[in-house]
Amino acid sequence: MRVLIIEDDPVMAKIIRMTLEAEGYSCDINDLGEDGLRTAKQAPYDIVLLDLMLPDIDGYEVLSRLRGAGVATPVLIVSSYGEAGNLATNKMTDATVGINDFLTKPFNRKTLVTRVGDMIDQAQNQITPAFAPETLAPTPVTQPLAPANGLHKVDVGGAQLMLTGDEHRLLRLLSLRQGKIIPRTNAIIHLYDTVDTPSDPTIVDTLAEGLQRKLSRAMGGHDLIDIVPDRGYLLRDTAPALA
Repeated sequence: MRVLIIEDDPVMAKIIRMTLEAEGYSCDINDLGEDGLRTAKQAPYDIVLLDLMLPDIDGYEVLSRLRGAGVATPVLIVSSYGEAGNLATNKMTDATVGINDFLTKPFNRKTLVTRVGDMIDQAQNQITPAFAPETLAPTPVTQPLAPANGLHKVDVGGAQLMLTGDEHRLLRLLSLRQGKIIPRTNAIIHLYDTVDTPSDPTIVDTLAEGLQRKLSRAMGGHDLIDIVPDRGYLLRDTAPALA
């Protein structure tokens, strides 16, 4: 398995490389965004580990241009919470569709290995989430008498739901790692920029609870989302058919 690490901190890059090589992965390292982008486009990799704060272009720019070039290699963002917040403004929404997962620094090495393995397995087995990507694509509501602008229409087992922007982004994030717990910190990074980051992180719990209720109603009372206290949120492996 080939891994591309785009990380300018030599100590962090070495830690990641040694951790993964001990598990049998073959790793290449680029310390500049432009170099990493070129490498990822020219050679086949099973996964790209991407830092956000790079010396030349930031990680969001790398990701945006990578996806624009048609490269579908799974991308794991490995960055600190502060870096993600500082760079998110006006960039994260555009790049979010290309992010497969987040890993916040500092991280546990076992968690790194598990996350990388899960993402590669998912890509190779072409695991289809309960909510297909086309189903989750942003679709602004334009029908007459539709609710306020910014809502999104999502098909859930044949039933259409209206979701807010935050609910839609959270559902997309959960579907990317279906069956795995998304830590609250990762959800905050995914949902909010540095201006809008909530002072009370439990606001994401409230958001998840609201989304859980909407999905449950659409699925005839079946819960699709689990809220795990002090850990995060999980989209169950299977979505039961509508009653």
